[in-house]
Amino acid sequence: MTSRCRRCHHVATGGRACGACGALLDATPVAAHARAQDGPAAALLGQRVDGMRIDEWIGRGQCGHVYRATQEALARPIALKVPTAALASDEVSMARFRREARALASVRHPGVVTIHAVGALPDGRPYLAMEHLAGESLEAVVARGPLPVARATAIACQIASALDATHARGLIHRDLKPSNVMLTRDHGGRERAVLIDFGIVWPSDAAAVTRLTHAGDLIGTPHYMSPEQVQGEDLDGRSDLYSLGVTLYRMLTGRTPFSGTSLEVVVAHVGQAPPLVRSLRPDVPEALERVVRRCLAKLPAQRFASAAELAHALGATLGGDGVVTDRTRSPTRSAPARWRQRTAPLGAVALAPTEALPAWAADEARRAPTRAPGAARVDGGR
Repeated sequence: MTSRCRRCHHVATGGRACGACGALLDATPVAAHARAQDGPAAALLGQRVDGMRIDEWIGRGQCGHVYRATQEALARPIALKVPTAALASDEVSMARFRREARALASVRHPGVVTIHAVGALPDGRPYLAMEHLAGESLEAVVARGPLPVARATAIACQIASALDATHARGLIHRDLKPSNVMLTRDHGGRERAVLIDFGIVWPSDAAAVTRLTHAGDLIGTPHYMSPEQVQGEDLDGRSDLYSLGVTLYRMLTGRTPFSGTSLEVVVAHVGQAPPLVRSLRPDVPEALERVVRRCLAKLPAQRFASAAELAHALGATLGGDGVVTDRTRSPTRSAPARWRQRTAPLGAVALAPTEALPAWAADEARRAPTRAPGAARVDGGR
């Protein structure tokens, strides 16, 4: 029976304990939970639309409900994403939903979920039909504890390769985190990491940024946001590399670099150095530590110039037998300076638009180069 976790809302099939957080599972089937929480969500079960039968409610994504459906002519499982009625009535949210469809359709990469079709339900709400991925989220995996070093490195390398493909299309994910990565298997049985939920993907059109963002919005997940994203500064693909660095840090250590309230976390992203990975897990090679440090540099100019460069650096730490080695060199001579501890008063930072980040942080970000060669750039974001 497919059940949901009361604590973290992870969806699981079988078993009595949640694979994501370990809590006892609620025996209430997912479909019944959907009916109790959102009548329209459950009302779609069993309906047919454009040759697809909606079979089961899976959960909620960034922009709405996700269902498992069957494309009946091909007997092919499909993941169907449908915005809630509230989101469907919001012009900005719907513009984001349509942009997600266009973004996904423009990328062809095994590490990016494939879009099969777009359309509309009888009630007028749009839907997005995507590749159905059998497996579990990276969030569910890392919630059980740190991953083996080689596995974490290989997953991060695959994600970097997928980001390189999205950045080449002028798209920035902006919400890269373990729950937006699915782990599945390819036809050869090898593990494959796939980026999903592009609901807040960032276009390379500055005018579109202004049109598609509510005034004062801070969009993303605080624990995984780059310093420039926290500050509402210009973004390019290196912002995603910071988020990938946080994700790799968690895969290796079982925790994110910073903890606390959302306010405390975003302050730390801007002005504090996280504990070294090796201080939490001594078996991590120094070469991989250096890669993580460079990803988590406060200034974009001090990170890898592109996702492709990061993928190469990660691949260089993996030996032919999948064992992480120490073959890479320190990326820059100024690494210690990047990790100097800085202290900012908590009251100087807030998520509300009327409060500002520390002046030194904004000035430092503005002094840094805002674009790497070949990087997708976005202006605006306030």
